[in-house]
Amino acid sequence: MSFYAEYFPEVSSNLKGNNTKGEAAMQRNPYNKNKQEAFQAAQQGFENAQGLYETIVSDSANYGHQLKHLKDEVNEAYQQIENALEVASETQRPQLEQFQRDLQNIVQEVNLEE
Repeated sequence: MSFYAEYFPEVSSNLKGNNTKGEAAMQRNPYNKNKQEAFQAAQQGFENAQGLYETIVSDSANYGHQLKHLKDEVNEAYQQIENALEVASETQRPQLEQFQRDLQNIVQEVNLEE
């Protein structure tokens, strides 16, 4: 065993290209990884729906198709947010709830345009 491996096992492990400290912590506690993955999926779903909403043109010939696509994205985002809320940390929960409110605003604005 080398000097580094004996006295600095984390440094030695990292020098060999093994897991970082954060990855090791995630492996020891997969619950944290699930929380983070669920939050990231919810965030991505929200961003997809929001981005699509911002590109819809109400007087476009494709408006009906765009609206259907937006509805699907919003529904998927809601589901991802609900899933994430089931395992969310205290710091993630307010942001997830804000995503829900923002999606609700998008739905209300689209309904007003119709």
